[in-house]
Amino acid sequence: SSKSEGLDIMFVGLDNAGKSTIIQNILGNESLLDTSPTMGYDRFSYYYQVPSNCSTKMQKFNMIDLGGHERIRAIWSHYYSTSLGVVFVFDASDRTRFNVIKPVLSQVLEASQKKNVLILGNKQDLESQIKNQQEFEAEFMFKLPDNIRFAATVGIQPNEQLKESMHWMFTQLASCNHQELKEIEAERDKVLKQKKYANLSRKEKIKRLEQIKKENDEYEAKKKQKIEQKDDLIDVSQTVLKQSNDQNDEVECVQKSRRTAIPILDKSKAMDV
Repeated sequence: SSKSEGLDIMFVGLDNAGKSTIIQNILGNESLLDTSPTMGYDRFSYYYQVPSNCSTKMQKFNMIDLGGHERIRAIWSHYYSTSLGVVFVFDASDRTRFNVIKPVLSQVLEASQKKNVLILGNKQDLESQIKNQQEFEAEFMFKLPDNIRFAATVGIQPNEQLKESMHWMFTQLASCNHQELKEIEAERDKVLKQKKYANLSRKEKIKRLEQIKKENDEYEAKKKQKIEQKDDLIDVSQTVLKQSNDQNDEVECVQKSRRTAIPILDKSKAMDV
């Protein structure tokens, strides 16, 4: 199931926002200053202890690190359907990029729909322009609903804000309902099938398409045969019904003729009179 395979969280944001550094921070890696730009996609599995009823359990999460360069952002759209949560990271110290961040964040929120979203105003160790949720809402002119949270973080060092905000994300996803997991699982299977067929050679793809066509033709033939058999049964029943109706009509006519018949006098007897 999805819970055993891990719950996917996608990390997005502009290039140089600090996404990879934050993931390394969550993983507990010490060399946080050595991260290089993500050229596409990286995946990291992480086990986190989440509350479950009266006990706690270890839940696996897959953190999907997606590159933020303008040329790479198109790949983000492929991961929304298989991710339960989204983390959007931006550099809160660089006001010059806020006008670029706003439309990108807007697209992310639109694509995320009702998912849990965490917005991280990163690089608070520098001269941050946004230090809390109120400042974020004022700058971005956007009131955060219950499924979206903001946190001011420092990616390059352990800090409570990052710890608390990720705890919120992990616990929210671990408690998601069965239907959400079912939908995510179905999407994941669909993506895996697409990837499987994408790796086939042209010859193998043609062979597979021919096989699918054959299966479809067989299905349609069986369907047609069932309809024809059904039609034959309908014809037989209609014939029997018609015969029955004809017989009933005949009986009714005989009965009616008996009731309305005029007696014919014997001519010889009439002449005698």
